[in-house]
Amino acid sequence: MKKSVLIVSYYTYPCDLIGAKRSSYLANYLHSQNFRVIVLKAANKHYGTNVDYTLKLNKNIEIKHIKYRWDLVNFKLSIRWYFLFKKELIAILRENHVDQIIMSGGPFCYFNLTGYLKKKTNANIILDFRDLWAFGFLRPKGFRNRIIYKIKQILEKNSISSADIVIGVSEKISEKYKKLYSTSTKADFITIMNGFDESLLENMPFTKKNQESFKLAIFGKFSSYNLNDVKVLVNGLSSYKNEFKLIHIGLQELYLEKMIKVNQLEKQFIYLGYMNYVEAMSKLSEMDCLIVNNRLEVGIGTKIFDYIYLNKPILAFLKNCGEHRAFLQQ
Repeated sequence: MKKSVLIVSYYTYPCDLIGAKRSSYLANYLHSQNFRVIVLKAANKHYGTNVDYTLKLNKNIEIKHIKYRWDLVNFKLSIRWYFLFKKELIAILRENHVDQIIMSGGPFCYFNLTGYLKKKTNANIILDFRDLWAFGFLRPKGFRNRIIYKIKQILEKNSISSADIVIGVSEKISEKYKKLYSTSTKADFITIMNGFDESLLENMPFTKKNQESFKLAIFGKFSSYNLNDVKVLVNGLSSYKNEFKLIHIGLQELYLEKMIKVNQLEKQFIYLGYMNYVEAMSKLSEMDCLIVNNRLEVGIGTKIFDYIYLNKPILAFLKNCGEHRAFLQQ
């Protein structure tokens, strides 16, 4: 008899946001390992325009949707969504035997159901921290924000205290969670890094390089992490004006384009706009170098794994003491 896994995640495919990748990769992988997989997610309408229908969960994965008139966009609405997830979880567990329940967040509104679920089922409860919840953030300003922050701290501790396994996306995050909460839980703390979904990319066409010029590419955000990095990148490239092309795939970045114009590099810059994931990866396959920017001290994002899959040189703008840098230096 197949082991049965229930994955609870507000974001999954066909949502194309970063938050959907990890839970979707996990669902497809577990299905490939002969698990019966059930996914409880928000209805697609809650993803707005951030939908890419080329991103799919395996057709044999059972998908349950939650639909509500409001998206989960703030702390107040997270309370309502807590009860929506609870209602659907009760219905699923009433009709299905589940061996493991994996909750992936953020958002984290359903994490605090761990205590309730431990009483109602014998399933192992696994919390997957794709992002940081309360731990790791500076004390916020303003009385209301400090109250909400304190509530989040309490909820985070309560959630972890009833879990069987707590997963962090990097060694540093897992170590810090263990240090904070190991005395209040019997949970095991482990690390599972992000990655890529080979099932999406195995049939991707790799584009042959055009040798007319050296091509560098930015996939997604760059300017939002550190504006000075934009200046460093563009000023450095200006010394090689006729020898390169800089390609940007993703949402338009006005500051990047402003610096391109200031340095008179308009002829070397190509903005391709939004492309679906497989199209973007195919386009990136023809590049000579891929550019990443991440100034977080902890955590390792998904983009770096996409670049590793393509086996390309990486030009990285990173925090000196950050985990991204340590990971790439290995």
